[in-house]
Amino acid sequence: MDKSLEKTIRGATWIYLASLTSTATGFLFWLTIARLAGAEAVGAASLVASSAGMAATILSAGLPLAVARETAARGGQGAAAAIAVGLLVGAIGGIVAYILTLRAGLESFSLYASLFAGTSIVAATLNGVLLGLLKFRLQFATVALGNLAKLLVGVGLAITGYGALAAVAGLISMPLMILAVGSSALFALALKRGIPRITGDSVASLVALAASNYPLSFSTQFFIFLSVYLYKLLGGNLESTGGLYISFMILLAIAGLPSSLQIASLPVATKLGGRPQETALRLGIAIAIPPTIVVIVLAPQLLSLINSELTESVGTLRILLLAVPSLVAFAALTSTLNVEARGKSLALLGISTLAVTTTLMLPLTKAFSDRGVALAFLAGTTINVALQARRLGLPLKPLAIAQATQLIAILTTLYMPTVLALTVALSFSITVMLRTRVITVNDIMYLKRLVIKILD
Repeated sequence: MDKSLEKTIRGATWIYLASLTSTATGFLFWLTIARLAGAEAVGAASLVASSAGMAATILSAGLPLAVARETAARGGQGAAAAIAVGLLVGAIGGIVAYILTLRAGLESFSLYASLFAGTSIVAATLNGVLLGLLKFRLQFATVALGNLAKLLVGVGLAITGYGALAAVAGLISMPLMILAVGSSALFALALKRGIPRITGDSVASLVALAASNYPLSFSTQFFIFLSVYLYKLLGGNLESTGGLYISFMILLAIAGLPSSLQIASLPVATKLGGRPQETALRLGIAIAIPPTIVVIVLAPQLLSLINSELTESVGTLRILLLAVPSLVAFAALTSTLNVEARGKSLALLGISTLAVTTTLMLPLTKAFSDRGVALAFLAGTTINVALQARRLGLPLKPLAIAQATQLIAILTTLYMPTVLALTVALSFSITVMLRTRVITVNDIMYLKRLVIKILD
């Protein structure tokens, strides 16, 4: 495998480990806060986090990807422009979060929400700079330390009886720690290489690319919540609404690892050249399909384990899982378009995906309830991926093969006992992917050696 692909796999490993760290510490954080400080504290902190998150997303949805690309392309000048823009957007985001928290009736927490939103935007910008400089291990360290700080501060204050303030302080400590570690590392690097100047051209290029990324990034971040919200407005009951949300969370968890390959490919391809997105797409789909097959077959048992009332959403979960290959391809498209700085195509992809999905949602939801939402999401992503992938020359064969094996897995669950269905579906999917060379034995052995070497 070429150098750019190897670097992509190395970067993806650290990016995914950072994501796993965030997920694990986040679960422990909220579980501990709920037990020590109570449900009211969790509710207040969640509202603060939602207000800050909404402000950050509205103002900076397209910024992190643009920062990674521009830093990789322009080096120090791109990083300096990114930090300057991040500070400005962070200040505005803090003001917006302050207003949103006031309107939510949490005046006593408005300043905390403002600080959380502002620092989160700047922290995300710094992470984008680190990715653009190909400092993947350092980016993992900053994220891990930030999440550890959140856990220690939040739990420590909760033990001493600070209630909701403990949770809020824990949340704020995460971006503050990321800022402290990330800015220190970048400052040391600047002293070594020379402090770069901020140029108008660098700022303009970054802002233009961030604006082009905005429709796609915004729709991706908000679509899940928009889908759940619209479904409830269209008459969905609470049980099926909860099942829909949980199904989306499972979908994103499975798509996380292959999507990390594409996140890493963006700065690598920009800095080193090559087109690692194509091979990363093929390998990413191959990595995602086995766990997807397992969840498709064991969907009733998995949802029942979470809550017995969620088993009504088995069909919804299985339909959504058909979108895993499309989401991986989406990440490949986004990376490729960013590397090539094709702003209009990025904007068109985001707008068209959101338009197709929301247009289909109303009739499909009326006809098929929560399964209609899943069908609309599947159709919107798959149609737009197919159209754009052909234009960019990305391979559609792995996508088609993956979805075919998923459909076979769904059929096996209808006519076979669970254990036999799982065995047949897994064996079939792995055999098909090997025979069609979506992945090869050499690929598997190479990935195994490389990941062991990275983590050693």
